[in-house]
Amino acid sequence: MCLSRDAEPGQSFYSVSLTDGRLNVQVDAGHGGVVLSPQKNFNDGRFHSLSVTKLGRRLELRVDDELLDTAILPKGGTVVRAPGPSGGLYFGGLPSNFNNTGLASSSVPLIGTIKDVIFNDQ
Repeated sequence: MCLSRDAEPGQSFYSVSLTDGRLNVQVDAGHGGVVLSPQKNFNDGRFHSLSVTKLGRRLELRVDDELLDTAILPKGGTVVRAPGPSGGLYFGGLPSNFNNTGLASSSVPLIGTIKDVIFNDQ
């Protein structure tokens, strides 16, 4: 699981989780969210490359360079803000006191490996 949320609940966030082998990506730019969830399983013991690209309101989900899903954020939602001083960016799981209701499809910690992470080309 990877989760980032803005400091204020109900504002922008993105979430990436793997539940029973199924990938679930949720993005909300503060005006309503979208879900990207391809019909493939990825719990096959192999490394996979995941890319979520946002161009304006359009989102594209690619796994291993294959386009698997797209979505359009609702009007008014173009910027998904990075976590501020009281926000957070979490990999592999969430703090025990974190309420992820409506933010992620799972609160089960990742058992596996995150090989590399790149945000905004960094």
